[in-house]
Amino acid sequence: MKPLCLLASLAFLCSLSSHAQDLTANSIPNNNRSLPIDGVLAGPKQKMPHKKQRKWKKEHDRIDGHIDHALLKTMGQTTATIVTLLSDSCFSEIPFIPSWHGEFVSDKRSQASRISFGLECQFPTPDQSDNGGSTANVEGNAQIRIMSNDFSILFRDTLYVNGKIFQTLKDTLAVKNGFPYCELPLAVDDTANEPHLHTRVWLVSASDNLPYIPVTRKEYLEEAILEAGIERNKQVAAIKEKTPLRSTDDQKAEKERDMEEIRQTYSGAEREMRLRHFLESYRSDEDYQKEAVDKGTAEIDSTIHLMERLQSHLVAAELNKPAMVSVPAIQFEGFEDNTPGSRKLVKVNPAYFNTSLTGEKAQCFLVCWNYNPSIAMAADLDRQLSDKFDFKKLQGLLGN
Repeated sequence: MKPLCLLASLAFLCSLSSHAQDLTANSIPNNNRSLPIDGVLAGPKQKMPHKKQRKWKKEHDRIDGHIDHALLKTMGQTTATIVTLLSDSCFSEIPFIPSWHGEFVSDKRSQASRISFGLECQFPTPDQSDNGGSTANVEGNAQIRIMSNDFSILFRDTLYVNGKIFQTLKDTLAVKNGFPYCELPLAVDDTANEPHLHTRVWLVSASDNLPYIPVTRKEYLEEAILEAGIERNKQVAAIKEKTPLRSTDDQKAEKERDMEEIRQTYSGAEREMRLRHFLESYRSDEDYQKEAVDKGTAEIDSTIHLMERLQSHLVAAELNKPAMVSVPAIQFEGFEDNTPGSRKLVKVNPAYFNTSLTGEKAQCFLVCWNYNPSIAMAADLDRQLSDKFDFKKLQGLLGN
């Protein structure tokens, strides 16, 4: 009987120990137990593993012109910082790896005399618009280009007025995300099966000032009148070259010969009538040349008269308005304020750029975003850029 009692006692103690362990496990607070990972319950105090952001693919940089290696290194650091800003903010969750490269341009012809640098990033977004839901990468559906010290994309064309360089804006800038903004349509060749891209542009400047300023009507008229006058002088010189003047003695001798021929040919009343008609219609070389000049310069004289009349009759407030012009000075017919597709004349603002900063310093950024709105993922990238990208942080890189 004693062995049987001993076995029963041991079995009872084991059951108590097992029950105590279950109570201990169940008494662990919920906040000390991790959530299931891939269907398996993790142990106490374990955390969800952080999904590491994949590094964007770096391609070869593009360098245009001779740039010192030390300057390239400094600009490369700024460019890499911009890429980090993009990848950590608006484009932090994407199912593919974008590729990017730096761009560095030293153009001695640049009006600002500064090095332009930045990056271009391609987003080969999957095309999910077809019925099959294809996920094949399609190049060109989305692209972002951020360049410093270069805002030429905002200009439609160049207008030279009396030797001065004026630009015409493609579109009037509004304000979006706290900075000047516009949307530029891109021409697309349907026969080439190119994507229908839409372009958004932000100009990130260092202050409320812009790197360009409008050309006023007053300034335009002053320069245009001078240019038109120079052009008129050229026309007059060309006309005079085609109608040279003979000496006074040669002209007088020819006149006498013509009159003598009339006297010898006719007599009486008819001779007197013909002599009178000859003298009334006679024109010297100077007269012919003046008539040719007046006729050849009539159109440009009318243009100059119009510009001088505007200059003298417009009040100061009107003269200080931006000049809306898209034609050369000699073709000026008035300001194009109410003309569809009219263009505002602007020029580089020399007061904007800080001359104490070295050439590789960024003094403004132009963010150019191209995307295909018909591609769902490209449209989502557009939303992320507009909603999440911190343009203020990009502004903070200016002058660094």
